[in-house]
Amino acid sequence: MKINNFLLVLLAGLELMTACTDSSSSFDASEVCPESGRGTFQDVRDGQVYKYITIGDRVWMDQNLNYPAETSTCYDEQQSNCDIYGRLYSVQYMNTKQKNYGTFNPDIIDSICPNGWRVPTLAEWNEIVDQMDGLKHFKNSECMDVSLFGGMAYVKENPSTGEPIGYIFHDLGRYRQWITSTYNLYGSMKLFDIDLNGKDEKNTISTSNGYYSLRCIKKENWEL
Repeated sequence: MKINNFLLVLLAGLELMTACTDSSSSFDASEVCPESGRGTFQDVRDGQVYKYITIGDRVWMDQNLNYPAETSTCYDEQQSNCDIYGRLYSVQYMNTKQKNYGTFNPDIIDSICPNGWRVPTLAEWNEIVDQMDGLKHFKNSECMDVSLFGGMAYVKENPSTGEPIGYIFHDLGRYRQWITSTYNLYGSMKLFDIDLNGKDEKNTISTSNGYYSLRCIKKENWEL
């Protein structure tokens, strides 16, 4: 009888803890990313149409960029993967024989997004997570659609010249990582990653040799 009473008290405590945990979340999608802030726009460079979403006071692409820039590729070099996941991009100097290898290429950063859009900073990505009261809501696509795991690519290089000659593809369906315009002290890009550590925590990776998905953010003075 005493054991049964103990179990009842334990269960009641667990229910109370769950209720407190659930009620502690202040996230409300209708306020953070209302339907009225959604729409589409056209990339005038190639005519592709993208969805956008307003989160807080910023407007984001709601799908990965698929513009065929010179420094981009499709996963496994298959157009069908680009059609689903968007393209994978590099925004860094990729010749391993050059001193600037792995550092930001400003010409790419300034031109890779559609007119009126730009590459977001790591802080702006993290701002979304904070506005959504944690990474769990973000990963569940409760505002921005992040349901597709686009993978990544690394460069195969010519050992003599250092020039890229091909790609090694990894992790389609496993990881979601996006390019940012933030870099470390050595000039290497910081990625926004939400899957690599396997926990509901933000994770930052500095990289000098990779191609990743890209979402652009609207410039503040640009009208849709």
